[in-house]
Amino acid sequence: MIDEELESIYVTFLSCGFLQGYLITAGDDGFMYLWEHQRIIRRIFAHEGAIYSLDCNNSLGIAASGAMDGTVILWRIFIEPRTQIATLDKLKYFPLRRDLDSMQAVMAADYNVQSVCIHMNRIIVGMRSGAIYEMKIAEESNTKVQSALMENMDPNDKKTKVRKWLKCADHEVPISVDVDYLC
Repeated sequence: MIDEELESIYVTFLSCGFLQGYLITAGDDGFMYLWEHQRIIRRIFAHEGAIYSLDCNNSLGIAASGAMDGTVILWRIFIEPRTQIATLDKLKYFPLRRDLDSMQAVMAADYNVQSVCIHMNRIIVGMRSGAIYEMKIAEESNTKVQSALMENMDPNDKKTKVRKWLKCADHEVPISVDVDYLC
């Protein structure tokens, strides 16, 4: 995509974060945008619905995006060896929508990802319905997560175990989730 095309994009950015010195923004169009020196350098198709949540963990070197289509995706910054241009590389895909197709998931609050939080070896996910889920990033111990991410991840692995933490019964809808460091 040429620079003029990137500069004429009309999108609402719903979430943003910094990873390894790059700004990443998530749009209502399902694309992730990578910025350098206040310019969009990459536009990457990520989700089949608005991306409402993005969390970046610089110590692990990963970002997680969550969207209305019922999916969470782990990303890393990747420098293309030939061109030395940065891009986002998909590390792992978490389908929380079960067997629904993306359009059915977008229409069902039970599958709309509202917030994501990366903490050590897990991702906490808040859904529009109020449910909160936990997923392990890798089967390795916390100290080995980064090397496991870079070496052993299969982006299409759909065997991730999801643990449900909470389901709101009083119709309150949490809009943000954060995890404190636990000793």
